[in-house]
Amino acid sequence: MMARQEIFSHPVSMADRAPESDLLEAVFQEAAKLFAALACPTRLQIVCQLRQCEQTVHDLVDHIDSSQPNISGHLRLLRQAGIVRRKRTGRQVLYRLDSLLADALCGAVCITR
Repeated sequence: MMARQEIFSHPVSMADRAPESDLLEAVFQEAAKLFAALACPTRLQIVCQLRQCEQTVHDLVDHIDSSQPNISGHLRLLRQAGIVRRKRTGRQVLYRLDSLLADALCGAVCITR
């Protein structure tokens, strides 16, 4: 049996890594980004509200105990993470979920009223 030091003494170079491990690492990076974006109770509430239908910032403010600037900031972060998409209709901006994965994850924690 080889000594522990001998087994781990050879560092793995980037050339030794399989393409599958690079793909897996990319998947983990994306998952971490998604979880980081959802790691806030207010953002989870927003996603739960948007699971029901498209909504404006003011609609979300009516359902969530937070200010309009705060909700807007959370929506911006959710957009940057690819979880939420917005569309302008006249003077209103409607927000909707844009991530099936986020929808599925939040479905596990969202309570329907």
